[in-house]
Amino acid sequence: MSKGKKASKTTPEAVGWDEGLISAAVQEDDWRACLVFVSPKSPDDEPHVRALAGAVDAGTRRRFTVVDKTTLLQSAAEDTKLAQSVAGGGGKKSKVGAAPPAQRPMFVEVCEQVVDAMKSSDPLPPSLLAKMIKYKVLREKAAHRSAIAQKEAEEAAKVQAAKKGGEGKGGKGGGRGSKAAGKKR
Repeated sequence: MSKGKKASKTTPEAVGWDEGLISAAVQEDDWRACLVFVSPKSPDDEPHVRALAGAVDAGTRRRFTVVDKTTLLQSAAEDTKLAQSVAGGGGKKSKVGAAPPAQRPMFVEVCEQVVDAMKSSDPLPPSLLAKMIKYKVLREKAAHRSAIAQKEAEEAAKVQAAKKGGEGKGGKGGGRGSKAAGKKR
């Protein structure tokens, strides 16, 4: 019966994002995720796990991300604040050019539920923790794609700058070179 009571707390809006998060694709042709749970079996394994996490945090392993319960809860609190600031400042701030509503993270509602659960000091249900992990993976995927798009835009800008610089120098220089080549003959 307690499960029925918990289910009745969800609103129609919550059901929409919930289903969207559950059905969101993590694996795609150009992006694959692999989740590995590392847990020490004995106290002797603790230094090895910390060393692995340290290598990931230091940037030695760029395509790896360490996710633990503490960082998940911190991320939920930060993303909830971000979502509230974007939603709260939508009117006047977006006209000035500050954070537009499009910057609200997708499926941030799961963070709001995690924060609510933390405030009520109830233990997080495993299903909510699983949704939070999937949210974190989707955020990593979005950040990775954003970094790739930014890198491609920078490269395109460099190519455009090189073309502009090359045309200006090449056009003038090519004319001089042609005359000089004509004089030598």
